[in-house]
Amino acid sequence: MSLQIYKFRPYEVIKENYSESFIPGARSGHRICCDDVNLYSFGGYNFKDDDESHNLYKEILRYNFITKKWKLLNEDDSLDEEMLDDVPDELASSSMLMYGKTLVIFGGTSFPFGLRCSNAVTLINTEKPFRIHELKTKSDEMNTPPGQYGMSIVAKDNYLYTLGGTQGFDYTADLYRLDFNKQQWELLATSRPEIDPIEPIGRYRHEIAIDSRYIYIFGGGTADQVFDLKVLPVYDLLERKWDVIETYPDSDDKYPRPRKCHSLVQHTIQNSDDEDETFVYIVGGNNQAGPLNDVWRFSLKTRQWFCFKKTGLRTTLYFHDSCITSDGCMYIFGGITASTQRTNKLYKMWVTIPKLSAIAWNAILHYYPFITCASKKFILEKGVPIRFANRVHP
Repeated sequence: MSLQIYKFRPYEVIKENYSESFIPGARSGHRICCDDVNLYSFGGYNFKDDDESHNLYKEILRYNFITKKWKLLNEDDSLDEEMLDDVPDELASSSMLMYGKTLVIFGGTSFPFGLRCSNAVTLINTEKPFRIHELKTKSDEMNTPPGQYGMSIVAKDNYLYTLGGTQGFDYTADLYRLDFNKQQWELLATSRPEIDPIEPIGRYRHEIAIDSRYIYIFGGGTADQVFDLKVLPVYDLLERKWDVIETYPDSDDKYPRPRKCHSLVQHTIQNSDDEDETFVYIVGGNNQAGPLNDVWRFSLKTRQWFCFKKTGLRTTLYFHDSCITSDGCMYIFGGITASTQRTNKLYKMWVTIPKLSAIAWNAILHYYPFITCASKKFILEKGVPIRFANRVHP
């Protein structure tokens, strides 16, 4: 059988085909992040109708982009019982990001949702030897965020920021910051919109982004309310105060619909003028009218929205998550689909045109899928740049 000619397909949602190995269960409420070699997934939930049981996934999963194989890292030989005890039990609607080579997990809830919530910070070293431990912080109660779920986190300049969340009934939009060096939390700002209407309303399952000046809040909601994306609440890191910014619609004078339970990734590219520009990509979500299947881009520089009109997801999707590589390939995993069933499918979408070297590397993987069987020396001798060879043999 002849091999199909490789074709680079930007701005198109493409389903990943897993190699035959361990396949993760369908889930929602999980979190994912990635580097240029692997995708990592933590937690998640699935309701099993057949036996009326509730399944929370106490799993740390790794998906390799080259082999297309999943691995359950909880079973790694380098882990002892003490480390496994540090894997959080609050496995739904936590937050996770990748900070260097470390996974940072914060918050979340167990089942029944809201009965037990976490404010623990768990660090997972993704390099060998694989290590898991809970970060012991030194803050007083007033400066420590409460145990919640559905919050959002970002990291910048050795700080972890967390905003909002819920314990099941009350919703917050308070902003806290963790100094990784001092291992100390600080309450940056409370939000009391009943006193000052410019301050954001409490919410959960929103997403946040960050640049050198602002933390931006995108959507989110409560049990009976969903927030729009025309005017964004922001926190001014320089002035240390809340504010709002107006955004601009795409060329059809349209804005994304209000939503919660969507996903967001942030990616910085160098434009034609050799200037950096940071974009946010929002996928799917849910509102009072029903679940969504659209993909939007927002420029933090121009504050302009752009809708990928020809790209939408193959199904509506919410309570999923997404991540993005340094080359600009976004991955979307899990969630609840149009049939209200949870899925374990993984999709990818190139949201930008990467460097030609990245396209060539993907062509090599297409024509030589068993490249992991080759030695690093062989790969380098064939002219593959070392940064790509290191993805095969770190």
